[in-house]
Amino acid sequence: ALNATNRSMGQPDLYPFRLSPAITNKIDYVNRLVTKARGAPATGQPSAVAA
Repeated sequence: ALNATNRSMGQPDLYPFRLSPAITNKIDYVNRLVTKARGAPATGQPSAVAA
């Protein structure tokens, strides 16, 4: 929300949204755990969720 406010006033972002390699590794790890638990192959691509 803060970045959107700054952008609407023509200002730069207060913080850049960049995920560090450590965070992307953690997200990948959790993705693999969840995928394995539900019995589907891990593809690295998000699957569609029925609403």
